[in-house]
Amino acid sequence: MGGASFSGLTEIDEAGAFSFEYDGFAMVLSGAAPGASARTGPPQYFFDIRNDGLEGTEAILLAPGGAANDNVSPLEMVRGLAAATLALTGAAHCIAVGWQPASSVMNCDYFAKVAREWLDGGPFPALGLASLMVEDGDVLVSRGMDAICGQEIAIAPIAGMANADRARAAIRMIDYMANHGRIREPDTMEIDGFGLFEVNPDASGKKIYLSRSPFA
Repeated sequence: MGGASFSGLTEIDEAGAFSFEYDGFAMVLSGAAPGASARTGPPQYFFDIRNDGLEGTEAILLAPGGAANDNVSPLEMVRGLAAATLALTGAAHCIAVGWQPASSVMNCDYFAKVAREWLDGGPFPALGLASLMVEDGDVLVSRGMDAICGQEIAIAPIAGMANADRARAAIRMIDYMANHGRIREPDTMEIDGFGLFEVNPDASGKKIYLSRSPFA
């Protein structure tokens, strides 16, 4: 992030929408004018902030935009958005940062910590730029990874494995997929701290099912 800056700031409309580049990434910011809060869906997952902590707030929306991103991978774009958001969250009165693909919202300080660690070479913010939800059958499913690698992960209950450990295994797998991309073929993988898992894409290729390997 060192040396990155905003450039080419151009006003799009009077409601506070601007186009610009940050570190070579083309972006659009909307809702910056007082009273012109950007329309964002209600978050479902909260990290270090309560729902009532958002009462009375207004939102600005930062999104990709422009031909400069034509050859940029989804992961690179997310890194660019995270870096630009870090630069913006230093503004006075910033309370929270949301990430729409994961339907998540984070306290500004929490976001700054996990995003900065990731951009400095640490783990992907699996609880923030992704989230975990429980579907029918107590299946643990990620949300937000589709925007990065085109797939979500799912882990059904595993005999002898606590739910908290199942979530930790999911977080490690999210970090792997953020760094290595989509999984196209069935495979057996070692998940640090949890042994061998079978990894199987479904018929659509949009969801990856993890199950304990019988050889673990």
